[in-house]
Amino acid sequence: RYFLLREVPFGQDGAFSEEAITKRLESDLANDLGNLVHRTLSMIERYCQSVVPPLGAVGCAVEDEPLKQEATTLATRVQPAMEALNFSQVLEMIFALVSHANRYIESQTPWQLAKDAAMRSRLETVLAILAEILRIAAIVLEPFMPRVADSIWKQLGCTGPKRLADCSRWPALAANQPIGTRTVLFPRREAT
Repeated sequence: RYFLLREVPFGQDGAFSEEAITKRLESDLANDLGNLVHRTLSMIERYCQSVVPPLGAVGCAVEDEPLKQEATTLATRVQPAMEALNFSQVLEMIFALVSHANRYIESQTPWQLAKDAAMRSRLETVLAILAEILRIAAIVLEPFMPRVADSIWKQLGCTGPKRLADCSRWPALAANQPIGTRTVLFPRREAT
C-alpha cells in the first residue's frame, strides 16, 4: 500500500546541506504550498462564511480543466516514481501542481469576482477547485510530510482517512463543509 512507503529509508545518494534545505523549505513549501493553503482558506473564510463552496452548476470551465486534470491524475502519475523510490520526482510533480494552482489564483482573481454579485457562482467554483487541489495535495504529501498533510486536512475540515484512491474523485469535498481552524504551515525560521 502507498502509505507503507513511510517505512522505506531514503537512499544515501543525495547531498544535503542546511542552507539547501532551508532554501527549499522557504521557496517550495512556505512560498508555494503555505501560500496556497493560506490564500485559499482565507478566501473561503472571507467570501464563503468559512464553508467549502459548491462547484457551479456547469462544473469546470475551460480554463479550469487543465488544473483539474493535473490534480485528478496526480496519484496515477506519481505511482511509477514511488515504485522506483524516486522521491525527488514525486515531490517535483506535487509542487508542479501547487505552482499551477497558485498561477490559477492569479489568473482567476477571486478577489475581483467577489466584488460582482453576478459572478458569485464563478467565485464559488474557483474556491471549490482550489479546496479540491489542497485535498489532493494533502493525500499525496502524506508519506513525505505527514504533519503538514494532517494540518492541511484538518484546515479543510476533513475528518476521514486520506485514501490515494480518492485523488481521482472530483469533487470529493462536501459542499458547505465547514473549514477548520487556520494555522501557519511553515513559520519563518530565524537566521542563526
